[in-house]
Amino acid sequence: MAVYILEVHPKDGINPYMGEAIKTAEDPFAIVAQPVTADERAACADSFPSVFDGVYKGLFDTILVDDVVNEAGEHNPVWSSYGATPNGGWLIGQDSTCKLSQMFISHVGMPMVPVDEGEAALAAAIDECLGA
Repeated sequence: MAVYILEVHPKDGINPYMGEAIKTAEDPFAIVAQPVTADERAACADSFPSVFDGVYKGLFDTILVDDVVNEAGEHNPVWSSYGATPNGGWLIGQDSTCKLSQMFISHVGMPMVPVDEGEAALAAAIDECLGA
């Protein structure tokens, strides 16, 4: 399962970390504009599996969508609460405790892990947390 958050590389937009304009021509990850409504964000989330087709098989079968603004008036509550990270990963147990926290899990590999070993490293970390 994944949670679709705000675009951290919005095409022709502003970098949410630095407040600077994204140089779209120099950023291969800038493929969609920043969605500003819940419907726009949901549409981006619907296209997400095709962007990462074949990557982390089955991981993106369910995609939740972070609120643009929730009922309490909080902007991007998942992104803001769990860590302002583009590729954070958390394994939450059924007892609601966090079993694994990675501030950057990427389809091209986890930090300090060779690119071609990224999926295996993530699977091993999950298996370890689950005691498998």
